[in-house]
This record gives sequence, C-alpha cells and structure tokens, in this order.
Amino acid sequence: MATYYVAETDAKAKVNNDDLWQELTAKTLTSAKRAASRSQMFQGTTLHIAVRTCNDDYIRIAVKRADALNMNHRPVWQDISTERSK
Repeated sequence: MATYYVAETDAKAKVNNDDLWQELTAKTLTSAKRAASRSQMFQGTTLHIAVRTCNDDYIRIAVKRADALNMNHRPVWQDISTERSK
C-alpha cells in the first residue's frame, strides 16, 4: 500500500496550503484516482493527487481539472511528472 494525498481546489486554483492535502491509502495510482474521484465534495472543482517526499514536500503526480463554467465537461486525469506543489 502506498500513501497518496488528495486536495480539492477551485477550477483554476493551485494547492498553496499544505493543510488542504488529505491522506489517501491505495495500492496503485489508478485506485488512488478512483478514490479521489469518489471523495470529491463539489462539482466543478479540480482534484490533485500527490506523494510526499522525505523533506515533507508534496509532489503532484496527477490532476483532474474541472471547467467551472461548463458543468457538462467530463474531466479526465492527467499525469504530471515534473511539477512541484508547495
């Protein structure tokens, strides 16, 4: 089991507060994405998945961007490899 972290923000916002990250335990990144999607609280928000480094930094590894104006838009997960989130 790996420990992933999920955060939910406004459609165009970034995670700029470490308190927004919530722990999510899953076997794979795919199962973490499913769990994050199921736990989404509000329609039209963006989901971020991250892992935590030994320096207590969060590295985003996936994002599901919402369109706040078009609620019919079905967002898909995008994998991120080099972007750091703090």
